Amino acid sequence: MAAVALGCDSQYIYGRSMRTKAIIGCIWMLALAACQDNIAEIEAAHSLHEQGSTEFMASLNSDALTRMELDGLSLRWTAGDEITIFGTTAENGFHSEVFTTDDSGHEATFLGNDIATASSYYAFYPSSSVKGMASGGNGITAYLQIPVSQTAVANGIANHLNICYAKATDNRLYFRNVCAFIKFRLNGGGVSDIRSIRLTACHEASAPLALSGEATLQTDDGTISGITGYDYVELQGSFEEGGTYYLMCAPAELSKGFTLTMSNAEGMEHTISGQNAVSLHPSEVLNLGSIDIGRNDFINGNATSYLTNSSSHPVSWVVIPEGFTLEQMDDYHRKATEMLDFIFNVEPFRQYKSYFNVHILDAVSAEEGADVFDKSQYVETFFDAGWSSIAFGNMKANNEKVFSFVKAYSPDILNGKVSIQETGIIMLINDSRYGGICYNWSDGKAFSMVPVSKNSDGTTVLKWAGNGGSQVTCEGTWLNVALHESGGHMFGRLADEYVGSASYSGTVIPSHNYAVPFGLNITADIENNLLWSEFIPDSMGIRQAGRFLHVGTYEGALGAYGKGIWRSEEVSCMDDTRTYFSAWQRYLIAKRIHDLAQEPFTYADFIANDSQYHDIQAGIRYAGTEGIITTFFNLDGIRYGNTSLVLRQKPYTMNSSGIMPPLPSPVLIEVK
Repeated sequence: MAAVALGCDSQYIYGRSMRTKAIIGCIWMLALAACQDNIAEIEAAHSLHEQGSTEFMASLNSDALTRMELDGLSLRWTAGDEITIFGTTAENGFHSEVFTTDDSGHEATFLGNDIATASSYYAFYPSSSVKGMASGGNGITAYLQIPVSQTAVANGIANHLNICYAKATDNRLYFRNVCAFIKFRLNGGGVSDIRSIRLTACHEASAPLALSGEATLQTDDGTISGITGYDYVELQGSFEEGGTYYLMCAPAELSKGFTLTMSNAEGMEHTISGQNAVSLHPSEVLNLGSIDIGRNDFINGNATSYLTNSSSHPVSWVVIPEGFTLEQMDDYHRKATEMLDFIFNVEPFRQYKSYFNVHILDAVSAEEGADVFDKSQYVETFFDAGWSSIAFGNMKANNEKVFSFVKAYSPDILNGKVSIQETGIIMLINDSRYGGICYNWSDGKAFSMVPVSKNSDGTTVLKWAGNGGSQVTCEGTWLNVALHESGGHMFGRLADEYVGSASYSGTVIPSHNYAVPFGLNITADIENNLLWSEFIPDSMGIRQAGRFLHVGTYEGALGAYGKGIWRSEEVSCMDDTRTYFSAWQRYLIAKRIHDLAQEPFTYADFIANDSQYHDIQAGIRYAGTEGIITTFFNLDGIRYGNTSLVLRQKPYTMNSSGIMPPLPSPVLIEVK
């Protein structure tokens, strides 16, 4: 039987295209507010002939003739179709025979070996779908096999795919459909590249949900129960542009939606997410409407693993590209790997590397670079990123595209291990202009923007000025910006610690009260809210168990302020992007790692495991000196325990030329 019939005159499209500025990238989020179309049921008549043979006449019920069209195809029997009929007698129990037809059409005659007159008959199509029958306290049950792999047929359904059964006590068999169908139309230049389409149910690991495999059918009411097997079904074969296709699966309640994953001959995948709840009922078709597939869609969203943590609660990051063309994808992967190598070689990320799942996602832009706002220069890129030519405080991208893309393609989100709020996102931008910014939401969502910056003369070594008059300097590359924006702001949720000239008038920092706090590395109240008090030694220069030699209260932070707000150390990555996070910053990052991994964490745990602390206590290195050209510490009024003191080092007059300006403060967005 090669086709099914619809009982709904109109077809509703379940999705809308969110096209990027680069036409080649298209993500579909399926709304799933759809029409459930009826599949026609089948009536068959049979008659008992002379001993030795039995003849069954199968045809459409007259009520179904008015709704037997499916995209112009009729529901019909096909020569070679087989049905299995079980007869039940009190003396012999179940007895089955296979019946075959040589006819094609809406009516067909099925012939087979004689089946004795029985009290009840149970018939199944296709013959291969039924594996056995049993009787018990719940009545008569049949054991069915719902295939996980199915053959793709354009504008129809493969023979032997529509599982039906009939129950009768006389010579009339009325077939009922057992499974549900999902329908979609494929458009676009990438359709011919598809070799398989897999529909996977989204569900919690603790609540398995099967769409194919072995199923138990209750013959009294036609319901399926106890299905065990796979949480997906898959179409395989060749696909035609403009063709309509069907997947058959067990009836189910998909409370968390599903994904459609399309694979090409090279094994590259394109995934579409339907995140709304949907019900799949027997004899009904869920119509997903038209889906556009471009050739680059098999590249867009492709995930390459950089770090793998198999736990159920990994710390999850993804890297996404902006302004990299198809020809530059290899360069993007090299730069992304170089950046991640750099970040995970800095404490505490090096110490906690095994906690992370990190994936490099692909997204092809039509043109390289990013928009230049003040010059009205716009390029076709995937996420619409850009900033001005002489400033970078206005760096931005299309937030919705960023989060929609990551939700559609992050393996950890698709596997239900993390939410978008728990996913760290680094946007690597193929633009040599200097810049860097991070967008942080109060609920934990965040993404950083990091260009592969160079100096105006094309050199890669950059220098940064430190805190105001202290004239601390550091040199590095755009990788240092990635560490500051991604390791510090995006993941650690740390505020800037470089110093301005304004005075902070309050005693509360509002972002401390976010659902996921931001900026806990600074305080505006050292008398009542000195968050790092446990870290401060009784006096400077004295090694003390569980304390850090140079931690105190240093006034000035948050980019704009020189008074009324304090940080814990003179210099750190959050000041001049050096490859050093202060002791208190390392603690906050380590605590966030443990929180996301759902593991307990204490100050004692931190001290026991902090590599930097043990190096410092052993006198191996002086924290914060990595990358320093020269240092002039101005420590007027620094508190160590109950002692204030002044420590000065030899001043250094810094040549201001070639020094990069401070990076802009992160953008904080409170979720209402």
